Amino acid sequence: MKLIELHILQSFPVSCLNRDDLGAPKTATFGGVPRARISSQCLKRAIRFYARELEVDRDDKLFAGSRTRKAVDDLSERLSAPLDVWKLEPLSCEKANEVAKAVCHGLLSGKKQPKAKLSRKGKKDHEPDAAGGEEETAGKTSTLLYFSTGEINLMAKAVLENRTAADLKKVAVQALKDPKAVRARDLADIAIFGRMVSNAPDLTMEGAGLFNHALTTHRAVPEIDFWTAVDDNKQPGEDAGAANMNIAEFTSGVFYRYAALNLDLLFDSERGHLRQIADVAVRQRLLSTFIRSTLLAIPSARDNSHNSHTEIGYALGFYRTQGQPLQLINAFENPVRTYNGLVEPSVRKMLLHLQRVREDYGSLVKPSLELAFGSFRPVADAEDHEGERLMLVPERASLDDFCGRLAQATNG
Repeated sequence: MKLIELHILQSFPVSCLNRDDLGAPKTATFGGVPRARISSQCLKRAIRFYARELEVDRDDKLFAGSRTRKAVDDLSERLSAPLDVWKLEPLSCEKANEVAKAVCHGLLSGKKQPKAKLSRKGKKDHEPDAAGGEEETAGKTSTLLYFSTGEINLMAKAVLENRTAADLKKVAVQALKDPKAVRARDLADIAIFGRMVSNAPDLTMEGAGLFNHALTTHRAVPEIDFWTAVDDNKQPGEDAGAANMNIAEFTSGVFYRYAALNLDLLFDSERGHLRQIADVAVRQRLLSTFIRSTLLAIPSARDNSHNSHTEIGYALGFYRTQGQPLQLINAFENPVRTYNGLVEPSVRKMLLHLQRVREDYGSLVKPSLELAFGSFRPVADAEDHEGERLMLVPERASLDDFCGRLAQATNG
């Protein structure tokens, strides 16, 4: 398996980057002690949005997937207002909406439609589905659908070219399922993060990206912030107390994040999701965008009150031509204890752990390219606090070099 792997250590101050159902920071127990946690789903969403932003000014966008319950509207809009280059007659708005509903709802698993009921005013209303959503026929699908702009265009074009067909839903889906068709290439995010389509298995994509739940390298428990809000327009003599008060939980710490890309699943000529992208420069741009987004994307939770945007303490990037994905999280199974802060001992523990792994696994984990990036600069041949010598210090690179050289090492 050809792989790009990223191992990232980043210190976040007071923050609640990923919260549970009670609004508290997510946690996990690892190595017998509590750790702060950021779920992979949370990180992946931040990466997707960052990658989309990096591509926003390009005409040939690569990360244009949209995971939404409003796919009906997207398809309907293209059916009623086709691209000029197609030179195809549009469907009426009513017909376009009808076809779009049939296509999008047909992709979902068969489930009973919500039953109509009478509201207090005697008008028919509808019960929400089991997930609390609205009725599918009201315009939204019961669950999220994940398509790129190019895929929506492919389905719409097929319908408009075969508008007399008896089953337009089948026509639209076949446009994406047909292995001979030229697939849209703006679905890089879908290929990386994956997609499941209940009633069209051929549209399901196994994600080529692998992500961990980020954990602190050390013991971490949520803390409580008691806050108050004071009325700005209080008059003299009025109650001097706060208008509102409550508590909020937060945490802080050095998090270990891991992300990898299965390049065979992305670009392999036989089964790769993006095998139709033959241009080496475009492939390298795709990889560079993903690497940069993974490094820099931070979940946006409580941005205004916590602003958790910090620099990366240390990141390792590997390109490997064989082997299996390998996290380095077990470097922290015995939690880090502070000396000179937490970043320095975390970096040293990770590099020392990597040294031992390479002694044991040899060529299976040997990279073709290995780069480091970040604000912390470890020194080789220095003893750590446990007396073990650090011999391995990878070559440092700037952010641009780190992303560009890893992408170029794959030869597209």
